[in-house]
Amino acid sequence: GRYRRALYSLGRILRFEHNAADVLERRARLYQSLHMPTQAIQTYERLLNTCEEARVDGEILQRLSELYHSQGKDPKVAQLLQRYIETPGVPRLDPHLINILAEVRLSTSKYAPAK
Repeated sequence: GRYRRALYSLGRILRFEHNAADVLERRARLYQSLHMPTQAIQTYERLLNTCEEARVDGEILQRLSELYHSQGKDPKVAQLLQRYIETPGVPRLDPHLINILAEVRLSTSKYAPAK
C-alpha cells in the first residue's frame, strides 16, 4: 500500500527532476525495503552517475555493495571500491570502506590469516 504509493510519487517527481539526488536515494531505499534488489541497484547506480556527493557517501556505497553481493555480483563490489578508493580526498580508513572490503574478502574467501 503505502510503499507502492510512495514509489509512484517519487517516480512522478523524477519525471520532472530527472536527477534529484534525494529522491533517487529515497526510491532506492524503498525498493530495498520491498525486496526489489534489481530496481534498487538500478536506482543507486543512477544516483552515483548523477551525483558526485553520492560517489563518496559511505552509506550509499555500503548499501549498493550489499545489494551487489546479495545478487552474486562481487566483481561489481570490487569496481565500486576501486572507484571509491581512487576518489581524491576520501579517507583511506573510512569505516564504510573497511566494512565493504572485509565483507567482499570474506565472502569470496580471498583473505589471508593474520601473522
